[in-house]
Amino acid sequence: MPGSDVREGHVGVLLSRLRILLGIEQPSQVCDSIIKEIESFDKEQLLTSSVDSLAARVDLPSVDIWHCFNSLIQLRDIVHNNKLRVSDLKDILSRDSFSDEVIKIIINYVNTEQPHKLITANAVSKYPPFRSLHCRLQITVTCMLLLVMALVNN
Repeated sequence: MPGSDVREGHVGVLLSRLRILLGIEQPSQVCDSIIKEIESFDKEQLLTSSVDSLAARVDLPSVDIWHCFNSLIQLRDIVHNNKLRVSDLKDILSRDSFSDEVIKIIINYVNTEQPHKLITANAVSKYPPFRSLHCRLQITVTCMLLLVMALVNN
């Protein structure tokens, strides 16, 4: 099929954003939660705070959740526009070491007929993301201590 390498390359980029799910404790529950947020977005009820809350619950940076969010929407659109068969997507997901449960959740979502809009998140930082909330907390506390010390010295 001409262009299938390009198509699979684009799908590969989208799946690379979803691979963050492979490194967490319960990827199927997180994937399902992201899909529920997508459905909330369709009903125009999605708030940035709800995505941030999800990120905090699973101890992932919000930007990774947003990347998964957009990747799932784009995968669904690619399948919906007949640019990729569901069976091919399932094969690609299997090759990428996604669990059967996660594959089932993604395939069920991709088979839905709901139109979704792409979400733009903040520009990606040139600095690596913090992978834990503990690290962010330490930075916040340190900044506050420096601020207090500066105020006391003045």
